[in-house]
Amino acid sequence: MSVYSHTPSHNDTHHIRDEKAKPEQTKKEHVITIYSTSSCPFCIYAKDFFTNHNIPFTEKNVGKDQEAAREMVSKSRQTSVPVIDINGTILVGYQPEEFAKLLGITE
Repeated sequence: MSVYSHTPSHNDTHHIRDEKAKPEQTKKEHVITIYSTSSCPFCIYAKDFFTNHNIPFTEKNVGKDQEAAREMVSKSRQTSVPVIDINGTILVGYQPEEFAKLLGITE
């Protein structure tokens, strides 16, 4: 398994929108969807984050699935990837600190 390291710069654009987040959920109850494309390096970083923490997720490739692309834009109001839906909280961009916070991961 590949491990990637990324330190977000001030140029990284991130958006957070909370939609019915439930912080009291346990790790087993998390519902995560990653909207990505095949050529997006930050999408790979995001998928690796969840894989490395043994957290299951659903991936929707918006480059190949127009319905998934419409769903992503409807949720995030963005066309850039990755878009990550964690229990209804929408994150745009690779944000490992926010992922950890929403999932209760402490390292």
